[in-house]
This record gives sequence, structure tokens and C-alpha cells, in this order.
Amino acid sequence: MKLKSLCGIAVIMLALAVTVQGQTSTWKSFRGNNTDGIANSNGQLNTDWNAKAPTEVFKFETGAGFPEVAVDEEKFYLHGVDTIRKEELLIAYDLETGKEQWRTLTDSMYFEDDGWGHGPRSTPAIDEKNIYVFTAFGKLKAIDKKSGKELWMRDAMNEFNAQIPRWAFSSSPLLVDDMVIQETGGDENRALTAFNKTNGKTIWSNGTGVAGYNSPQLMNINGEDQIIAVHDTVLNAYNKKGDMLWSYRMPIQGFTAVPVFIAPNKIFCNTVSRVGGFMIEINNNEVTELYQSRVIQNNWSSSVYHDGYIYGFARARLMCMDAETGEAKWNMRGYGKGSIILVDDHLVMLSDAGEMVLVEATPEAFKAKGSVQALEGKSWTAPAFVNGRVYLRNLTHFACYEITK
Repeated sequence: MKLKSLCGIAVIMLALAVTVQGQTSTWKSFRGNNTDGIANSNGQLNTDWNAKAPTEVFKFETGAGFPEVAVDEEKFYLHGVDTIRKEELLIAYDLETGKEQWRTLTDSMYFEDDGWGHGPRSTPAIDEKNIYVFTAFGKLKAIDKKSGKELWMRDAMNEFNAQIPRWAFSSSPLLVDDMVIQETGGDENRALTAFNKTNGKTIWSNGTGVAGYNSPQLMNINGEDQIIAVHDTVLNAYNKKGDMLWSYRMPIQGFTAVPVFIAPNKIFCNTVSRVGGFMIEINNNEVTELYQSRVIQNNWSSSVYHDGYIYGFARARLMCMDAETGEAKWNMRGYGKGSIILVDDHLVMLSDAGEMVLVEATPEAFKAKGSVQALEGKSWTAPAFVNGRVYLRNLTHFACYEITK
């Protein structure tokens, strides 16, 4: 009898362990570990916020900045500024207590003249030992996660002759094997550069184009790993050695949202221009345009894909679009130019005024499952989801909420 009881307890403990292990446990790069804005709660997501509202875990003031919150197994990291000292900083906090562990200077503070917002734009990337940041003035730095000590630095403007974009350097680093891949926007075929993670030395550079507001991604297209990068109005693909595999001149103008990959070989791109977006298919490094669609026209947020449909914003409307046809299924106003991630089969949306909303990801209709006023004021940074918690930030505050059952 005792043996049966012990076995039963062991089974329960194993089930609980699997539940925890199945959840997204880190958020180590821009738009999550796969740069697709998709997370997994392993069925633990609370899908009725009207019955049980999200629980506030931490909330405190923080310096200006637009990077997403980066999270590893022990800490979360905020890349922002100290407005009094006029410094750009990376600050590490304990994951359980929210207490500051260390802070390190990354650059001087970037001031934005048009009132959009000061501070860094790029989301850090994390590996086993280091965290990599790209400052608003184009400095790529490797920082030790335990101590906050700077290990090496490369400078896009001084070393690659890059010009600072109108709203500052914004591209986030991508970690691939032993490389940090960064949009450098340099001359002489140095638009995209791969650096050695250990010492910062250049491994390869390729591509033509100035620095912009997009970030490289790793996509497995038809079984082949390809590094996808936007250079001006051209979409390029590289292998891990830096060789260009294909190049496609996009039928859109303006700042392009992060492309959405639909396995095994489709990519959807869009911008806020009148054209909107387009879908392409890649076979044997040949590109075929499938359609153009004005349904989704993101300003600064990016879209997510789920079960045949793409969810994203068209200026100030949340849209659901059929990925096969490019046709709209539904739209909803009231959240401004917000941002979204996908957790299981629900969208976690942050409005541009700081309201966090849970929306079922279904083409049938817009179905909100509750909301909470998580932040106050301008909120343009997408959420991060780790182990049942959502991490949020805007230009003045950071907040963390528990959203599990």
C-alpha cells in the first residue's frame, strides 16, 4: 500500500515536472527564442481573465527604452536609460524577487527630437554565458551575465561606416551557433555582419543597404537553415557562411515589419504603406509571389501566425487574415497601434495605451477574454512570456503579471 502511494506521488510529481518543462521557460531574443512571437504555456494559460484577473507580481519605474524584456533561467534584463546621468544602461534583476543584481553602462543616452521616445530600441540576445546588446548609437557589446562586465565591443558607425537611422539603430542581434549576427548597415557589402560570440571578431559580412528598423531571423526553409534579412526594400537570404542564397525586391515601400515564416517555405512581409503586404514561396532558392494584401499594415509591431491565419495590426485595427488568400476574416478597433504575441491559442495584446488584453486566436470573430490596465501611457513594446508570467515595459515603467490558471 505504501509502495502504491509512493508510486502515485512519483507520477504526480513527474506530471508536474513535465508541465513546468513544457512551458516557454526563457525569452532570449527579440520576439522570443524563435523570433516568431510565439510561446507555450503547456495548457496552463488562464483563458478567462473576467473570472480570474491577471495577478501583478512586480511593478516599478524604469528608464526610457523600447527593447523587449529579455529573460533567462535566473534573471530578467531591462535595456534602458538613466535620464539624470544621460546614460544607456543594461540592468539585471532577480527573476523571483525583482531586485536589481547589477547594472552596466552600454552607451550615452539617445535623445529623440520628435517626441517618439528616448533610449535604446534593440532587444538583447542571451546565450549560456553572455548577453549581447546593440545600442541606439550602433555599438554591439557582449556582457557577462553573472557580473555585468563588458567583454568586447564593435562599432557600426566607426568600423563599418554606417549612418545612424532617423530613429536610431534598432535592429536586434540574432544568435546562430557561435555567431552574433547583426544588421550593421555598413558600406562595401557590410549590411549584415556575423561576429564571433567569444571575441567579437568578424566572421563574415554581406549585403548592401543602410541600417533600418528590422532584425535578422533564422528560418528553416525546406529543410535548410537560412538567415533572412531586410535591406531597404530588398529581402535577402544567406546561409550560415554568409553566402547569399536568394534576393527579392519587395513590392512595398517604407519600414517593413519583421517577416512572418510559415513552414516549410512561405514568408509574409508587410509595412504601413498603401500596398500593405505580400506572401512569397521559396523553392530551390527561387522566389514566387503568391499574392499582395492590404489587410495587415503594421506600424512598429509585428504579426504572428497560427493555424492558417495571421494576426496583426492595420494601423489602429487588430486584424485576422487568411494566410492562404490574404483576405480579412475580422478586425477590431479600440486598442490603438498595439502589439501582440501568441501564447498557446490566444493572443496576449498590449494596446498602445498600456491595456493588456487576452484574445482568442480564432478566425471566427474577435473574442476578448478579459483585460487589465497593466501600464500607463505610451506602450509600444511587445510582451514577453516566460513560465506563466508576462513581462511588460514602456517608456516609464516595468510590470510583470501572472496569467496562469
